[in-house]
Amino acid sequence: MSFILKDENAVFYECGYSCDNEIFISHAEKNFFITDARYGIEAAEIIKNAEIIISNDINESAKELIKKLDISHLELNPHDFSLADFKSLSDELGGIFDFKPNFSQIKRMIKSKDEIEILKTAAKHGADGFKRVCEFVKSSLDKGVSECELNYEVANILKNKGEFGLSFEPITA
Repeated sequence: MSFILKDENAVFYECGYSCDNEIFISHAEKNFFITDARYGIEAAEIIKNAEIIISNDINESAKELIKKLDISHLELNPHDFSLADFKSLSDELGGIFDFKPNFSQIKRMIKSKDEIEILKTAAKHGADGFKRVCEFVKSSLDKGVSECELNYEVANILKNKGEFGLSFEPITA
């Protein structure tokens, strides 16, 4: 299956990295990550299973790559691309795109045994972190800890002293 992605979550699933300006193309068991120079160094350090292409115009570079590889069919989630991006991509390419709504999300729904183990480990770390947050909050009730200080400590506890990253900043009120 050849496909093109722009959704950050879908791209992260495919290559372990994403950013806010990217296109990912998979064709004939080769992967290509197209982005601009802001993300080039970081992408090169993290992505191991795709060729990284740095571009000032990712849509134009994607078009050039599709032509160079002589791709005749690409699955595309129409929800991932703005109309302007799609028009830019589809100019000169004809009808190579096959609209498959949410195909990348559906692909990620079924978990492998390894992914299930990762989710179990993550849930355990989350539960342990929440327990430690509760203990900290209880011990801080009489100390006049501000909301800002509490938020800082909660983030540090959940990061486990830098061992983990956070999916999002904690909301502390």
